Parts: sequence; C-alpha cells; structure tokens
Amino acid sequence: MSCSQYTDGRSHTSCGQIQINSRHSAIAGALLLLTPIVSDAQFTDVTSAFGLDLTHATTQTIIRVEDEAMNSVDHIPGLALISHLFSTWLTGGVAVGDYDQDGWPDIFAVGGDAGQSKLFRNINGTSFVDVTADIGLQHLSGRIAGAVFADYDGDGDVDLFIGGALGEAPRLMRNDVNLQAGFVDVFASALPDFQPEYSPNAWGGAFGDFNGDDCLDLLIPRSLLPNGPSPTFKTPEGSTQHLWQNQCDGSFTDASLSAQISQIFTPGIHPNAGRDQTFSGNFSDINNDGLSDILFTGDTSTDLILLNQGDNTFINVVDYNVITDKTAMGAVVADLNNDGHMDWFTSNIGMPRSGNRLYFGNGDGSFINATAGSGTLEGHWGWGACQLDVNLDRQPDIFHVNGFYFPDNTNPDAPGGRYDNAPAVLYVADGNGSFIESAAAFGVDDFGEGRGVSCFDFDRDGDPDIAISNHRGPFKLYRNDLPEAQRNFLTINLSGMGANTQGIGRKVYLRSQNPMENGRLMHEIRAGGNFLSDNLAEANFGLGDWQGPFIIEVDWGAGIFSQVRDLSGNQFISVPESEANVWREGFEG
Repeated sequence: MSCSQYTDGRSHTSCGQIQINSRHSAIAGALLLLTPIVSDAQFTDVTSAFGLDLTHATTQTIIRVEDEAMNSVDHIPGLALISHLFSTWLTGGVAVGDYDQDGWPDIFAVGGDAGQSKLFRNINGTSFVDVTADIGLQHLSGRIAGAVFADYDGDGDVDLFIGGALGEAPRLMRNDVNLQAGFVDVFASALPDFQPEYSPNAWGGAFGDFNGDDCLDLLIPRSLLPNGPSPTFKTPEGSTQHLWQNQCDGSFTDASLSAQISQIFTPGIHPNAGRDQTFSGNFSDINNDGLSDILFTGDTSTDLILLNQGDNTFINVVDYNVITDKTAMGAVVADLNNDGHMDWFTSNIGMPRSGNRLYFGNGDGSFINATAGSGTLEGHWGWGACQLDVNLDRQPDIFHVNGFYFPDNTNPDAPGGRYDNAPAVLYVADGNGSFIESAAAFGVDDFGEGRGVSCFDFDRDGDPDIAISNHRGPFKLYRNDLPEAQRNFLTINLSGMGANTQGIGRKVYLRSQNPMENGRLMHEIRAGGNFLSDNLAEANFGLGDWQGPFIIEVDWGAGIFSQVRDLSGNQFISVPESEANVWREGFEG
C-alpha cells in the first residue's frame, strides 16, 4: 500500500484521507492461536489507580417492597407506589466517547440523585481526570437513567443524551467545548413537543437514521414497570414518544405516531394489554435492506421486532413462538456467529423465572432461538450487556452485569428472590456457536449491583476493556491485559461526509486477502442500546490467527461502498466516506 508518513504526537500512516495509527505493532512472527491461552485474572481493576472516583448514591430509603409506602420517594400522581420503588432502583449508566477529539475515549458515569455524575477525560490511556465542572456538567442532578454519546447535530463532536426516571426529564447536552461553552442542555428547545408527564421513565436512548436523511434520529425506551398505569401512558394525541425524527436543524419531532409505533401499544394489539415495558432500544438493519429497523427488549414477554418499511413506517413482526424471553432488560445486537447477519442477545432474570435468550438472525428480519445449549441461559438478574472479543480470537463474546437487591429478598431461588451479590458474567465463545461463562477466570466477576456497562478499548492497545455502572455502589473500570503476543486486531472508525459524522448504522466488513484464511467479519456501528449505556462507535475486530493482509469494506448505504486493501494487523484506521466508490468488486466474499 503506497502511503505517506506524518507525525502529530502519535504515529500515523496516511493513505489519501485514510488514517492509520500503528502505535501498537504486532510482535513479528508471533504465533496467534484460534483459541488463545488465557491466564487467570486477564482483567485488572484500575478504577482507583486511574482516578475514577465515583460512587452511585440515591436519596431513597431502601427497605422491603412490602413497605413501599414508607419510602422517601417523591411520588408522581398516577403511578403505583411499587413502581416508584422499582424505577428509582434502575438509575445509573455509563457512556463512552471522545468528547474533546484528542483520540482517547472519555467516560461519563451517572452518580445518582444523591451523588454526582461525572465526565472523566482520558489522559493518553494512563489515567483519567474529572473535568465535570470545567465543561458545564457539574449541575447535573436528579434521577438520571442512562446516557449515550452521539453527534446528533452533525458538527463533528459528540453530544450527550441523558435519560431520567420518575418524571425526571431527559437532557440533551450539546457539545460546545470547542466554543469554550462546555456542554449546554438544549433538550427543551430540541424536543419542544416532549411531554415528561407522559414519559415518567426514559432509560437512556439510542441514535440511528431510520429515514435515510443522514441525520441521527433518537429512540427512547421508557418502561413503566410492573404495577404501573394500565394500559399505558400516551399523550393526548396518542403518542408513546418513543421515536424522535431529527429535522437536520438541531431539533426533533415526535414520529412515534406517524411511524406507527405508538399504535402497537394498544390493548388487543400489544401482548401486555398495551402497557409499555421497553427497557433497551436498538436501531439495526436486521434484514440487510439498508434500512434501520428497531429492536425493543421488553419485560413481561413484550419484546418487539419493528421492520422499517421504507416509507418512514414500521411493522411489528415478532414471533413469540421464537422470541420467548420473559423479563428482558439489556441487549446485545451484533453478528455473534460470524455469518454476516445481525443477532440478538437479551439479558433477563435468571432461572427458574426466565433466563437469558440468544437469537441468531436469518438476515431477513426473522430469528431462530439458539438459547438451548448455548451456555448463555443462566445469568442471574441481568441488566446492561455488551459485545466484545475478549481474547481477540475472531469470536464475539458477551458480557453483562447483574443484581437487584433489597432486604428480605436475597435468595435467588425464592419466589421473590432479587439476586443479592450476584456476579457479572462473561460468555466466551467456543467457536461452535456456544459460550462458556468465564467471568471469574478472567477476573471480571464484579459483584456490584450492576446497571449499565460499556465494552471499549480505553487505552488503545487493541483489546476491549470494560466499564461498569453499579447502582448504589462504586463505578468500575477493568483493563484487559491480554498478553501482547496474543493481540492481533484491527479497529476501524468511520468519518461521514454529512451530518452522520461517525457513520452510525453503517456496516463494516473485514476479511483476509490470504487465500488460506476464509471467512468475513462484520460490525455495525451503533450508538446506544446496552441498557442505560453505550459502546464506543467503532468496529474493534479480533483477528485470531489470521495474518493478512486484510481488506476492509464499508457499506455506506445507497449503493456506496469503500474498500481499503493490503492492510496489516494491529492498527487503528479511519475510513472516510469522501473516498467511497460506487463499487462492489471483491465485496461478495
């Protein structure tokens, strides 16, 4: 590959506009096994050493659910007392993104209504500094529920969307750091039609482009939880306020009715008499037609699969003979079996209540239930979940956090058990469609009462690390210390020409040019959807024993593709849409 060299404090290679960061090079001649040997405690808790001082706290008096009337929650008219309890216990979250565009991903962690939410700036992967007060976020308070970084206004820097519980209105924090104004809350002006009294819980959000105008739209899951109002909260106009269309001018309009999503939440149509139980929402092209569809995880057997019809409307095609989870909260939407189709993992309350579910996509909007024998069924009481390749062996793995505690409900086998002191779980793929739970072996079996989680490479050494938001407990950052000889990766960032500057919703494919190495890997760039949390908007590919050279192909939509050839491993690459071609040679793979 013919490229020019330049230096900006870190080593890069520039091929036209394609930027390659080769700071972390492979060890020459290292033998990379398909299933790497991994020592115990591959992960190291670096939270305190790296300056990440945050403990989530709430003002609520946590006692027994039977004594809910004694709790110190400010009640909202129309909500049952028990749902107040549950709602306040779901606050928390973590978002990751490079807010200052210095090449190092930063962390926003939710602190609770009795704590302080904080933004931590990443200092070259070696430490973090609390910059909350410096950039105008020190006044964030209340029952914050979830966060996601995304460039909603298309100006090139990531903004911050924050959810809220029990009537706490969401925030949309516009990033004006480059203008020396820090982050500014523009939610009221950007979403003027939002009516918080009809959306008392907004569990973070997800961004995607459902109508193909290159501007990022907003999806808000907003479960009312068990014993909440029946059948559902809708505005006087009948909207459930789930889908917000970006007008490409910094504002959003409520598209829930026009997109025919609100109509699904109607008694006789919705499986739970219309009650809204959505916890995690994801935009994803699950039928490979170039349009962003919607997946909702829902409690009480209310998952939804909404296919984009291409006319700005959706239809629900869920088959409850296949989609059988009963208590879904968190979600992973990714190609988990490397067949080129989007799959769906949902975290649930453990057995005997329900158990997690694993669904493999068929590429046409339908799924098969692959839970049996997958090793993913039992996960305690699951919440936020994320996909990562923990050992860079080309096989996507799954991590999720756990826990739901209040006194007198500590036995997971009891009818009302709430899984006190349950560890996080790590399902490591065995390469045959199954997974082995390995959190303790890898040293990441965190016992906090987990809510949100992000899997991302904070120190830019190629292997994914894990950030955990614990409810009423300490925030945690676990560094992945995979031995350097076993690191073989490519990480791809996209640079869009229009308002979708991060390429959200685009699919990135990777394969080897070596004829002895067959197969193709795929990653869809997304923003939000883990439950109360997000992953970094990039594609981190483990390469296993592939030696390359490698080909990257990006589907930008509308028949536009990019291809970058002759790449070696262990690099960070930025692929710009400006060099995309209407070209598919060598793409079929």
